[in-house]
Amino acid sequence: MEIKALVVCCMDYRFQKAVRELILDNELNYGDYDMVSIKGGAGNFAQLEEHLIVAKTLHNPQKIILTVHEDCGAKATEYDLEKAIIISKSIFGDEIPIVTKYLKL
Repeated sequence: MEIKALVVCCMDYRFQKAVRELILDNELNYGDYDMVSIKGGAGNFAQLEEHLIVAKTLHNPQKIILTVHEDCGAKATEYDLEKAIIISKSIFGDEIPIVTKYLKL
């Protein structure tokens, strides 16, 4: 099975609308993507790596969308997106498109 994208976001309810808009901006519909909602979003590196491996094995996403947000209770920062990209490429290779977004209140 192959899906269009894997979306990684924080579980913080304040950003649900922004994540939904990002999904629509990437022309994804219900059933086109896996959603990983974890504390710290893409800044939770251990969980990110685990979910990327599972997603690749089970659904082979064709795009990765990584988010973190301001005022994160799990202490994720905008700079965590750089390491999240490195982790993603180590699992998927350099060819997969990676979209990053720092979400603001």
